[in-house]
Amino acid sequence: MLIIIKIPGNVNVIQIQGSKTKTFEYWLKISTLEKGKPIYVPIKIHNYGKQVLGEGKLRGGVTLSKTDGQWYATLAVEIEKKKPIADLSHMVGVDLGIKNIFTASTGQFFGQFSNPLKKLLEQSEVKRRRKQKLNACLKKKGKPEVDLSSPKIIATVRNEIGRAANQLVNTLEKDSLVVLEKLNIKGMKFKSKRMNRILKASKIGLALDKLKEKLDYKHIRYAMVPAAYSSQECSECGYVHKKNRPTPEKFKCGYCGPKENADVNAGKVLIKRFGDAELLNVGHFRFVKTILLERFDKLFPDARSISGGLQPGTEPIRTVLREIGWQQLTVNQST
Repeated sequence: MLIIIKIPGNVNVIQIQGSKTKTFEYWLKISTLEKGKPIYVPIKIHNYGKQVLGEGKLRGGVTLSKTDGQWYATLAVEIEKKKPIADLSHMVGVDLGIKNIFTASTGQFFGQFSNPLKKLLEQSEVKRRRKQKLNACLKKKGKPEVDLSSPKIIATVRNEIGRAANQLVNTLEKDSLVVLEKLNIKGMKFKSKRMNRILKASKIGLALDKLKEKLDYKHIRYAMVPAAYSSQECSECGYVHKKNRPTPEKFKCGYCGPKENADVNAGKVLIKRFGDAELLNVGHFRFVKTILLERFDKLFPDARSISGGLQPGTEPIRTVLREIGWQQLTVNQST
């Protein structure tokens, strides 16, 4: 049974002080009802916590919490460093995925747990089915059911995400501008149930939050841009088509023909979308494709699509119009 006890204390009740002994580096000074007779409790702080305390100022008090017989102290530290002005020549687009957690537009890959995660999921699925059968029996007998979650998978994913985020941030310049994709995590689904389980276990939302947390700590600026169709758009000419991505790893433009890693191409597309007010203010994600196709049609009016010999802007745009309705479509024609 998990038991959590929390004791919040302001600066008048609980304070943290440096220790003069070699055994412990910090002490918690806890006030008592007897005046002038506080209690001193030695505490241990990990290296990251020491670094934060050295760079910032302690704000507020200390919260003590007890979890499964172990006491923890939670501190709030304010760091007053300002983020440097970003150099637009140091822009880096970062694409999030399942095989590679983070892929930079520079061609670097950070964090790979696709195959290990698949093996863990297969093992977990076998255990899950056994637990489901056990729960069915326990339910009939009126006894409490067992937990179906897999702590090992959660711990593996969290550790890999943290490691990958650290590796990525350490490669960036201080004046870099990181362009991230604004994802709709809840709306992400695959046709395969197995892939949906992998997607859920990958915790892409957690990866995005962790990366932003690391960037904030390093005082590196970042911006969010629409992610719709970034995996299908060519970073060179802007042509958008699902056939541009024949496999999850490969990208080949149906118009200009460059070949490269699909995630690297997506990272470059994110950089192109930075500062694009028209895409940023789009309501429905399908409008993004309409705008991109119309822009491509204006840049290359004589282009031919890879299917049917039609102009790329003709059939795809009409398809989108049929899907979302003619009356709803209002697109700014300026590029």
